[in-house]
Amino acid sequence: MDYCLQVAWIAGTKAIAEQSNFMFSPLGLRAGLALLATGADGQTLRQLLAFLGSEHIHQLNAASARILAEMRVWPQLSFAAGIFVDRSLRLRPEFQSTAAAAHGAFTRSVDFQNQADAAVAEVNRFISQATNGRLNNIISPGTFVRSTKCVLANAMHFKATWGQKFESYNTQHRTFHRQDGTRVTVPFLSDPGTHYAARFDGLGFKVLQLFYKMVGHDGQVHFVAPCFCMLVFLPIKRDGLRDVLRMAVTEPDFVMRCVPRSEQDVSPCMVPKFKFSSELDAGGALAQLGLGAPFDPLAADLSRMAVNTTPEGLYVSAMRQKCAVEVDEEGTTAVEATYSCSSPAYGGPEPPRPPPMSFVAEHPFMFAIVEYEKAQVLFLGHVLFKSHVTWIAGSDAITEQSNFIFSPMCLRAGLALLTTGADGETLRQMLAFLGSEHIHQLNATSAGLLADMQAWPQLSFAASIFLDRSLRLRPDFESTAAAAHGAFTRSVDFRNQADAVAAEVNGFISQATNGRLTNVISPGTLKSDTMCVLANAMHFKAKWARMFESWNTKQAMFHRLDDTRVRVPFLSDPGMHYAAKFEFKVLQLFYKMVGHNGQFDFGAPCFCRLVFLPIKRDGLRDVLRMVVTEPDVRHAIVTPCKVPKFKFSSQVDAGGALAQLGLGAPFGPDTADLSGWP
Repeated sequence: MDYCLQVAWIAGTKAIAEQSNFMFSPLGLRAGLALLATGADGQTLRQLLAFLGSEHIHQLNAASARILAEMRVWPQLSFAAGIFVDRSLRLRPEFQSTAAAAHGAFTRSVDFQNQADAAVAEVNRFISQATNGRLNNIISPGTFVRSTKCVLANAMHFKATWGQKFESYNTQHRTFHRQDGTRVTVPFLSDPGTHYAARFDGLGFKVLQLFYKMVGHDGQVHFVAPCFCMLVFLPIKRDGLRDVLRMAVTEPDFVMRCVPRSEQDVSPCMVPKFKFSSELDAGGALAQLGLGAPFDPLAADLSRMAVNTTPEGLYVSAMRQKCAVEVDEEGTTAVEATYSCSSPAYGGPEPPRPPPMSFVAEHPFMFAIVEYEKAQVLFLGHVLFKSHVTWIAGSDAITEQSNFIFSPMCLRAGLALLTTGADGETLRQMLAFLGSEHIHQLNATSAGLLADMQAWPQLSFAASIFLDRSLRLRPDFESTAAAAHGAFTRSVDFRNQADAVAAEVNGFISQATNGRLTNVISPGTLKSDTMCVLANAMHFKAKWARMFESWNTKQAMFHRLDDTRVRVPFLSDPGMHYAAKFEFKVLQLFYKMVGHNGQFDFGAPCFCRLVFLPIKRDGLRDVLRMVVTEPDVRHAIVTPCKVPKFKFSSQVDAGGALAQLGLGAPFGPDTADLSGWP
């Protein structure tokens, strides 16, 4: 569990007592602490890891890289981190490289000893630039002294417009009731109508969800852009803010659990306009929460940060955070900010149900297993009952009348690991194929995906590098393979025991897939001149959220592409499902949301299977081509609803398919450049 949010309890209750506005960014604080942990050791590292909810530094760096990768693709958000180090101090190369790759922090050399105020000005310029001029002169002259050795700084700027704009002519001045019983007249944004809202009478508050416009980096509305919203928590009692704050910071995933799940008729619907800034002593709050070692000159151990430190070592003399926010009719501008305000919500009538839609998968169809929240495709396949890496592999399987399944996630993981050791034209081809501008971006994205997979209880993933004893990997490649790709190196003897190595690789795959895939590599596949094998394996196992009852399973005819038929068992469950109809039909079947303890958890990842059923019996090839560019799912009543039971395995020549798609350099003996490996 990450305890950063609990800082808001100490600072927030102090602000409530002082009758002052308050804002805090747990994301900004976490970024700073995670960067600090990269240079920590001993008790200081243990305290930081425990506070940030990580078991070891590699896990923390992978999680940080994932968050960084997400922030970089969010057009509404800009984030920057910097390390300002005195010229007399020399940072360890491994700290500096990890700070850049996993935390996005660049290093600047400054002169604290002779020009401390000039260093203050430089850090202030960095923060001002990163927040688009919203935060200026955060650090006062005289804050840095001659003994200052290093400053870690980060800044975040969020700007978004409302999805449904508040019209200025609806803005009204009304009375706002303060906690001390006094009142003040302020302008209120007003938009009565349908909103996502919920009332939690037992907990004593209401929640209003206000969505921001989903836009891409070009500023245009984009349906697949990140979906941001503001949640406004309104205590039912005027003095209930402290109780709501306590629940928000102490209950795991409390904020996300309170997200309204349905639209309500909200009238009146009014939220005050506001603009303010606040500052907190993060160091003092962290020490009260038990994270005291980094701030204690006698206990701090930051020995993994620099090579040449004083005998006493380094410690954190201060940690502060300043935030600013502005909310008006257009939207929100926030700097290092997370916010909660006020608005009433009332329930409305249930909308009429759409007309029934039939969904009977009695001819060839396609399916996908995805992580719903992040839209990660784990598996994509189709079912034919024989008598999408790519369009290439899938269409070949259709021609051969065979079942087909493929994991784009596993292929991407293998290619990303291979890219880490590539250079020249091979590197350029692989980066272009994987959609990354440079290797650091690719490694950060891979670390993010790895962190996601490690957090998903339904999924197990493993990667390994089997290396011949005569070959020695570059240390930087080996460390990046472990940190960003979860791949650990095993020394084997291809030259003298190739078949034994094949058995070892098969054992690794079998163990990673819980025995589902065995003897994948046949004896004789690996030769005496083989130098290295990259292997990964993924195992997904989940139960339906809404189980198919066995007594509803019925034998029915399945129509093959060649016009022959076969009788197979069909799972059946008529009723409410997520479904849509285009030139094909799509059915969405959810898996149970469970945690690592196997118990239902509302905050657990949400997996589902998408079943694509062509309306024409020979339409599978067209669906396979279309679905990669225009996936869509909507809600409808599905009756009848029947899907056949199936179980099969398939194999694809990924190298051949990739070469046909233009990624040929890694597979050409004369063109491959993997000089970043040995």
